[in-house]
Amino acid sequence: MASTTTPSISLQSNSSRTSFLSSPGPKCPKPFQITGLKLPFLSHSIKFTHVKSSVTDKYNEVVVDEEMDRIRRLQNGSDVRGVALEGEKGRTVDLTPSAVEAIAESFGEWVIRSLENERGRPVEDVKVSLGKDPRVSGPSLSVAVFAGLARAGCLVFDMGLATTPACFMSTLLPPFAYDASIMGG
Repeated sequence: MASTTTPSISLQSNSSRTSFLSSPGPKCPKPFQITGLKLPFLSHSIKFTHVKSSVTDKYNEVVVDEEMDRIRRLQNGSDVRGVALEGEKGRTVDLTPSAVEAIAESFGEWVIRSLENERGRPVEDVKVSLGKDPRVSGPSLSVAVFAGLARAGCLVFDMGLATTPACFMSTLLPPFAYDASIMGG
């Protein structure tokens, strides 16, 4: 049976941090980056097709707009909240892995742009920590977050089970001082 609590993803950025070095220290987990990951559950995501027909082009725009509207409705302040698993009576699944991947990719791109604007130069090795709570939806949502952040060009560090304050502190305290953090569940 699925949990009746609503899964969420908290997004945090520390783009104004300039006083800490962002290199991993001796106690920092080893970074890894996912590239070229193909996940079967993402095969239903919307693909852009260029067709020479005003009727079809209009349809594609509507489908993309509807999908973006569904994703935007998941935002709740700095959080993303929704139903990730079937089983909550009267509620449909709207926090899908493909939506989470798209949100994570957008967040990663935003963090990179913010750091580039702040520093006035291109940035490399943007590091994002990812923590999760013990909900059943955690593993599948984490995979989607990893994929989205990696596609954006970020290095992702798995904090495993962690609290929201621990994720936030990972953006401040050496030896971690990640550029941003996501708490998912």
